[in-house]
Amino acid sequence: MKLNDTSAKSLLWLAAIILFTGMMTASPAGRFFAACGAGLCAFAPLCAGPTRKRRIIAGIVVLAATLFAYSTFDEYQKGDREYRERAQPAQSLAPPATPLPDKRQ
Repeated sequence: MKLNDTSAKSLLWLAAIILFTGMMTASPAGRFFAACGAGLCAFAPLCAGPTRKRRIIAGIVVLAATLFAYSTFDEYQKGDREYRERAQPAQSLAPPATPLPDKRQ
C-alpha cells in the first residue's frame, strides 16, 4: 500500500514543523515528546512513501527525530524526577486528623 503523494508530503512537513518547534521548546518533556511526535509523523511516509525520494527524506526526518529524542531523554528523566520530588506531600506540615466522636445515639 502506498500513500498519496500529497499525504506523504504533508506528513513530512508536519514532522519537520513539530521537530523544529520541539527544538525551540524550553521544557525537557516538551522537547522529548515533540521529537517522538515528529518521528511518528514521518514514520508513515518512511514505510509507505509513494516515491524513493519521499522515503529517503522521511528516513532523514525519522533519524533526526530519533537522535533528538535520544539526546533529550536524560534531561527529560531528570526533570521528571525533580517534579516527582516536588509533588511529594510534606509529612511534617500537619498532624494527622483525629476522627470526630459519633453523636448519632
